[in-house]
Amino acid sequence: MLKKQRVILVEDEHLLRDELRHILCRHMDIEVVGEAETTAEGRRLIERGGVDGVFLDIVIESESERAGMELAYKINLLPDPPWIVFTTAYPEYALEAHAVHPVHYLLKPLDDAKVDKALSWMRSRISRSYPAQSASLPPIIEIKHRIPQNSGENRLAHAYADPITEILFVKTDQSNDTLKVHLLGCRDLERVAGPLKDWEERLAPYGFERIHNSCVANLRFCDGLEPHPIYNDVFQMTFTRGGCSHPQQVGRQYLSAVRNKFGRGN
Repeated sequence: MLKKQRVILVEDEHLLRDELRHILCRHMDIEVVGEAETTAEGRRLIERGGVDGVFLDIVIESESERAGMELAYKINLLPDPPWIVFTTAYPEYALEAHAVHPVHYLLKPLDDAKVDKALSWMRSRISRSYPAQSASLPPIIEIKHRIPQNSGENRLAHAYADPITEILFVKTDQSNDTLKVHLLGCRDLERVAGPLKDWEERLAPYGFERIHNSCVANLRFCDGLEPHPIYNDVFQMTFTRGGCSHPQQVGRQYLSAVRNKFGRGN
């Protein structure tokens, strides 16, 4: 069983802080052990020790638009940093936020459903023994992709990502016979060299599964399966917890295996 997680709230608006505390108190495995109106107060609470997680607002009005982000970078420098769930009303921070590897990213206004998803993701991160923790697997992989130039040529670029916490899925791009690597925050790396089978083998040790002939997905980011809006007996996998509004179709031959992985009766 997952041990009780001791968390602090860093939020300058006391009404929002109260609302979040009330939501969290409904969860038996969460204990709110501190609250802070400023990042300085939050940092002092963290440095005292005994904090497992932080619900951190990015924009602290009394400080700056980036105060929470700056605190997150400092938290990540600690020897044993607590996990972070960002809370913000500004979706434009999603791309930068993923650079500090948060457990989740919550857009205000908050509600039980949003917080429940964040906590479910936190629990899965902590309770599972990920194969990528093995010393034989690199925690960060290189992704070579090409960026179109005004000259009409494509420039080779290099990106780096944590497969477990940053890559949602890899799929074929039929328009140019290459691949797209879809990252947390709804960002694509395009014109990635294939074939998809090579990526399936590369990412399998990190817990990725083939869900379609054209897609390999990180099931940890999946919210669930939903019926296709047009085709009967066809299901889609949703990735809203990863900031993605583009569901991916699940091939019929993969549907049973995907359902078994979830342990759900979707």
